[in-house]
Amino acid sequence: MANLEEALVKISLFSGVPRAALKSVATHAELLELRPGQSLFYEGDDSDSMFVVKSGTVVVKKSSSEGEEDLAKIGSGSHLGEMTFLHSSAPGSYEKRTATAEAVEECTLIRIPFASLESAVESDPVFGTYFFKMLAQNLSARIQKTDEDLVSLKSLRLRHV
Repeated sequence: MANLEEALVKISLFSGVPRAALKSVATHAELLELRPGQSLFYEGDDSDSMFVVKSGTVVVKKSSSEGEEDLAKIGSGSHLGEMTFLHSSAPGSYEKRTATAEAVEECTLIRIPFASLESAVESDPVFGTYFFKMLAQNLSARIQKTDEDLVSLKSLRLRHV
């Protein structure tokens, strides 16, 4: 578990959190290995955890009338699968996955159960404050990128955008 704790502390999402809370999260975390083309989860799946990409790249895809569209590529040091955690209406009750995630290349990921995050947030408000602030900053950066992409599409004057 110390190895996972050391890996997590290098991730911006967890780099400044109190070590005791991080140790608790790491205790419940696990390493996953994915081969290129292997799916981490599918749109519509039940969810109970988020993931940190320790190495490699994961593509996030969403179903559309045209098939599947790539939404984002998530690389080393970033995270995915947190949306269902944020949308939860109550502890232990999570939404279904809103997209599919698939390895682009050999990947090592850290699976973090939502229950361990909830426990850490509840027992250590400093952890909770820092974790949610860093999560909000990361999501804000993703929204800004999406805004830029949307403006680029609209500049093409496509009728359906």
